[in-house]
Parts: sequence; structure tokens; C-alpha cells
Amino acid sequence: MLTPHDLRSIRLPRRPLGQRVLADGWVRPSWWLRGVQVEVDGIEHLVGQGPRLIAMNHTDRYNYWGLQVELYRKHDQFTSSWVKGKYYEHWFSNWFMRSTSNIPVPSRGYVIAARFKSLAGRPPTPDEYRALRDLVDHPSNCPVPEALVDLLGTTPVQWAADVEACFDALSREVVHRTGTALAMGLHVLIFPEGTRSPRLTRGHTGIAQMAQYFKVPVVPVGCSGSPTVYPGDLPIPSPGTIRYQVGPPLAPDDPAVADLQPQAPFAPLTRGATTAHGPRFQAFVDVLMERIGTLVAPEHRSGDNECTVQGVDRFI
Repeated sequence: MLTPHDLRSIRLPRRPLGQRVLADGWVRPSWWLRGVQVEVDGIEHLVGQGPRLIAMNHTDRYNYWGLQVELYRKHDQFTSSWVKGKYYEHWFSNWFMRSTSNIPVPSRGYVIAARFKSLAGRPPTPDEYRALRDLVDHPSNCPVPEALVDLLGTTPVQWAADVEACFDALSREVVHRTGTALAMGLHVLIFPEGTRSPRLTRGHTGIAQMAQYFKVPVVPVGCSGSPTVYPGDLPIPSPGTIRYQVGPPLAPDDPAVADLQPQAPFAPLTRGATTAHGPRFQAFVDVLMERIGTLVAPEHRSGDNECTVQGVDRFI
């Protein structure tokens, strides 16, 4: 399971070697061999303006590679991406994510599932996860099955408090690492949907909290066509065209969201911040997702669809 020390140990150089090697050693040659075309429109909204948050739809595992290659090869700019905490659990994905300067963002679901696995030696079942999630969200008013209580090793209320404390400690490091990346001149790429989906789903509020906390504009990017090029889990492309449409930045003082800025200081990603300012954060993200929706092809716009990753597999 990830620890705050793991996040502090991630290096965020100005020109990440891993991204350069990946682009020149694999991504670009594989595109050439397989007949992949990449089109980028509106890049002027992103380059030459200082570090920005980038909000992009997340259609498949590799749909951010094309934007990274464009920024590196033509503008000598680089990104640090938010990725799921589970990708730091396996030695190879841990090495890859570190070498390409990504920031793991453990969710409460990840902490719940990982702590349960450390106790039980297996991931929780869907019913077990649901009971534990309800416990963490409502610790003083949530009955827990006796079989689960026996596994927790402490009282349910204390276990829920320990999960929340662990999540808060990890979140503080995520915020710190994000600030470090921006200070280094890296754009920070965040997928607001939080998981892969061929069509847009509702965004989560983490990116709004980062934008409003660091007072940094968010640049919306729509990516279309990537699921055709990368239809599976392997990074081997099929012939096709990936299109990126970069929109104008959404600054925290933009008229569309200026009234949504919290009037009091807050600690990003904490339950307290969500309790105090959650509707403002969500409204900011809703505006952002609407803008992304105008930048993607019709087949990627919001609709009745299921996310690619379901259940506890989202976390571990």
C-alpha cells in the first residue's frame, strides 16, 4: 500500500527522461510503423503561458501519450499526470510511473480496499467493500457485519478513523507534489472522470480544488479516436487517427466560475473541504466537463455507457 513517503520520493524533473525515452523510443516509432496519425488543434492555449492544469477525457489507457509527444517534440514542455494509486502496487508499473513523473492519487476506495487486503490477504468482495465504504462515510451510524468486525482487528469506528487519517496524510502529499510539479514548470494532467470511459461521464472535484487552491487556470482538452488506435490493454497501436482539440483556459476568476471560489481557506481533497465547499467544486467541474464535451467527437460525448473499470478493480 502506498505511504506518504512513497509520494515524497517521486522525482519531478523539469524534463523527465522517462517521457522523452518513451516518446522517441516507442510511441513515435510505433505510430510510424502502424500508420497512426495525430492531429492537435489549439495548442496555443497551452504553450508559452506557464504551467497549467490540463483536464482531458480518459477514453483508454494511452490517450494522453499523443499530447505529451506534441508538447515535448514541438515545444519542449512536459507533464506530470495524476494516476490511480493502484498503479504503484506492482514493481513494473511502479517503475514506469515513476520514470515518467506521474503522481499517484489514492482515493478513499483505494485506502479501504488496500487496508482490507493487508488484513485479509485478499481484496474485499463487492458486498464487503460496500459495507466498509458506508462505515467510512458514516462511522457513527452504520452497522457492520460481525464477520467483518472480526477481520478489522479494532472497533469499526476506530478502523474508519484510521482509514480517514491515512487518506488525509496521502492527500496532503498529493497536493504538495502537485504544487511541486507546477513550480518546476510541468503541466499537471488530470482526468476529471477518474476512470476510463469511451463517453464522457461526470467529473470529480479534485481538479477544481487544485485550480482554486493554487489559483491556476485549467486547460480543457478533448481527445477523440484514441480507443480505435489503442483498443486493448497493450500499448501496440492499430492504424487510425487521434485528434486533440485544446480549448481556451478556464481561470478561477473566469466569469463562468468566479462566483464558485470558496471564500474561506480549505485543505484540498479532505472531507472537510468537500463538506464546506462541495457544491462549488462540483459546479466548477460541471462547467469544465461541458467545455470538454464541445471538444470531443460525437461518439465520445455524454451518453448511457458504462465505465471501462468496474467494482473493486478500480482500486487494487
